[in-house]
Amino acid sequence: MKTVLATGVFDHLHPGHQFYLQAARELGDRLVVIVARDANVERVKGFLPTHTETERKAMVESLALADTVLLGKPGNNFLAILHEIRPDILAVGYDQQVPIDFENKFPEISIIKVEPKNPEQWKSSKYRNQTSDAA
Repeated sequence: MKTVLATGVFDHLHPGHQFYLQAARELGDRLVVIVARDANVERVKGFLPTHTETERKAMVESLALADTVLLGKPGNNFLAILHEIRPDILAVGYDQQVPIDFENKFPEISIIKVEPKNPEQWKSSKYRNQTSDAA
């Protein structure tokens, strides 16, 4: 059984996220999705997501594409969860960066970059900006 891991913030869940998760789903037999913690998003991106981590997790669950949806580990070690899940494949979105030295630390995990679908139209920052403009 091939386990695929997909990760993201998934704020302002939109068709681009759904396309990414559907493509990840098709790469294996089991899809595990990790939703980034609020504090981690703020530390990495410099702002809090509009929706809380529990709201974002529930939105991803509502798509019914993942076998398991989890919140990421708190703190700086984003890769710690890989030791628990032990995926065969890490599916990354077109705009996601693979951590430096990932291949050396996890040679057993294949990295597959999912091609975007309409990235100029379906991008979280665009939805976030629309929300802040309306406020």
